[in-house]
Amino acid sequence: MTSPFISTLTQPGLLNVLNTARQQLIYAAPGISTDIAKVLVTLRNQGIKVKVIIDPAEESFRNSYGELKAIQIIQQGNCEVLEVPGNRVSFVLVDNAGYLLFNQSLALEEQGPGTNAVQLNSVQQQQLLLHFFPPRNVFEATQRIRDLQQAVQNAPIDINQLTTEVDTRIGESVACPLNSVIFKEVEKNLTDNPPVHPDRRRQIMIYTSKFQFVELEFKGANLTYKRVDIPKDVLPVRDKRLKDALETKLKILETQDNLPKSWLTLKDNVEKTREEFLVKIITANKNVLNLSRKKAFTEAIVALEQTVASAKQELASFLMAEIKQTKNRFVQTLLNFFTDNPPDELRLFVDDVNYLTYLKDYAEDIIRKINFPKPAAEMEKITFSVRYYDVTWEDLNSEQFLKELNTKGLITDQDFTQLRETEQVFKSRK
Repeated sequence: MTSPFISTLTQPGLLNVLNTARQQLIYAAPGISTDIAKVLVTLRNQGIKVKVIIDPAEESFRNSYGELKAIQIIQQGNCEVLEVPGNRVSFVLVDNAGYLLFNQSLALEEQGPGTNAVQLNSVQQQQLLLHFFPPRNVFEATQRIRDLQQAVQNAPIDINQLTTEVDTRIGESVACPLNSVIFKEVEKNLTDNPPVHPDRRRQIMIYTSKFQFVELEFKGANLTYKRVDIPKDVLPVRDKRLKDALETKLKILETQDNLPKSWLTLKDNVEKTREEFLVKIITANKNVLNLSRKKAFTEAIVALEQTVASAKQELASFLMAEIKQTKNRFVQTLLNFFTDNPPDELRLFVDDVNYLTYLKDYAEDIIRKINFPKPAAEMEKITFSVRYYDVTWEDLNSEQFLKELNTKGLITDQDFTQLRETEQVFKSRK
């Protein structure tokens, strides 16, 4: 149950409140979303005075209290952007109305329509303005005093509203006794799968913003020699010399030297990218990416993906041509043999003017019964993939892992000491 004093402001509801502005709007929070930013710019374009107060710390964005793009939007939209480092008091003042807002991180899943806003009376609004916008001179101070006096005079109206609310809410139940059945289930789930301790979670959030684990895989890059087998009973005669002669003609990719140059250099390019951006952590058997280089790494991966796609297409064409040549050699070998050793099915046509054509058709019928590699299927075996994994507390709790990170320049001596001290403090609390 909500009231005019305590209410629920979902994102759409908050946007509706913002859109009621006719003269001025002040929005304060650690950060803002792009949806809110767009509404603020629209209001600014309508001639409404818009001020936005944020905490510009990197952690505010990394903890998803707001989006960097949103700040860029309101800056480009000529909204007045102010900063109060470390501020966690969120509120919105729209003309003569105001709310305290209890915002959560944008990364957290919405849990439903819970109460998250407290309506401010006129005196409280003036107190907020006094705190965040102190008068710059005596003249402004005089006007502020007048505004406060007017707000106090309006207090009886607020009292009357509160009295009415008392009468209308008789018998309502908001804070109820704890439901022991539901809580037992919650208790069991948390016991079976304990949440990460806040101290540990804080450390994890810090270091997931510094580096990530990366798996860079290029499978199927080593194309191997493929021997095409002749199924039993495919040849019309049992002649060892013929079979041996044919099998020498059914070899594909006997050497990789003839492969397309784009393919031969591709594997080296993948390894160069791995060596340039990723640090091998032996104790964890994982590759680590310094996130300060993630943008460049992502660009390199996009370029590699395009190169792999192009090289696979060229390789598929090369294999198709190789298979075609192999089939031609096979047919020619059969023709040479059948010219001197006519198959039983064609003995009656040896003197026919079309005999060579019959022989060629006969040889091609045989080759159709042989399973040759299919370039498209071979290309599907070649995959290039990148997967990212965040660091866990189990990783950060390994002293060997931390020492290797420190040795390879991924964390500082101070980071190493702080992580070890945090774990010691946590253990002492148990």
